[in-house]
Amino acid sequence: MRLKIIDEPFGQGLKTLQAIAKDAIAIELKGKWVEAPSKYTLQLGVDKHLEPSDQLWAMINHSCDPNLWVDAQSLAMVAKRDIAAGEALTFNYLTTEWDMAEPFSCQCGTKHCFGNISGARYLEIPQRNECSSWIFGNAQAALEELK
Repeated sequence: MRLKIIDEPFGQGLKTLQAIAKDAIAIELKGKWVEAPSKYTLQLGVDKHLEPSDQLWAMINHSCDPNLWVDAQSLAMVAKRDIAAGEALTFNYLTTEWDMAEPFSCQCGTKHCFGNISGARYLEIPQRNECSSWIFGNAQAALEELK
């Protein structure tokens, strides 16, 4: 997959230089397993966080209406829909993080913006149910255990 780091209004991001078909693996998740979350880790289980260790996936920004989802079973980010060449890659941080290490106010501007991104723990039940359709594998189990 050909990817490029880009500057966005809220920091750096990552875009694809080639189209990605729906359900295709966009990027493999590699890194080091750690127990505590940080700004760049992905929570894929209770006390199980993947640290990017210089991996490009660390540059993928949040969107409340993302084009990727995290498949915790295969350790990959998968296209939620067809993604055009040149499009910024995004995923919804609320689908992997129970309690964000560094919460922030979302600026995605999508119709269903969640506003404050603090972690799935802080969502209302209907919001959590909306996100649950994008949660797969170990991340779903982790969220169920933590409820």
